[in-house]
Amino acid sequence: MNSNNIIKNIFLIATVLIFLKSCEAPEVPTSLPEITTTGENTFGCYINDEIYIPEIRDLSFTSEIIFEYPKYPDYLFTVETNRIANEKDEFDDVFLVINIENVTETMTYSIKSSVIYYNDNSYHLDTSFIHNLIVSHIDTIQEIISGTFSYTAKNVETNEKLYITEGRFDLKSR
Repeated sequence: MNSNNIIKNIFLIATVLIFLKSCEAPEVPTSLPEITTTGENTFGCYINDEIYIPEIRDLSFTSEIIFEYPKYPDYLFTVETNRIANEKDEFDDVFLVINIENVTETMTYSIKSSVIYYNDNSYHLDTSFIHNLIVSHIDTIQEIISGTFSYTAKNVETNEKLYITEGRFDLKSR
């Protein structure tokens, strides 16, 4: 067997292995990310007891997590997350945005606004319930912000509620 045939066989075997790997069903997360304060760029919560972790599982031009680190003059902290499913997934796409104003120190903040697109419906912050975000760590040098959150969102047309619980984030500016 000459070296050209060996290279062709190796390439063929590698191609088959990659194809077989892509045919496997993707793993569904079974737990939320750990609560950390080191800028791990993690985000997760439960939405009505379903684990939500941002990830892109299909060809997309968006990122899993986009956030604005709070800076002068308004110190607005915004986090936008996406879960884009592919045809093999058992869950739907989710888009979740949270906005907090005047974030300057570790403390409990009231969520200013939130939008969630979940199961093809739009939900907004339900202000009749507690809607807090706790910033447990903020590093202005490395631009790291970490904390936890929980709140309720409501579909304004149907009054259906989403319960966002055990939320956590640990984000570092890139």
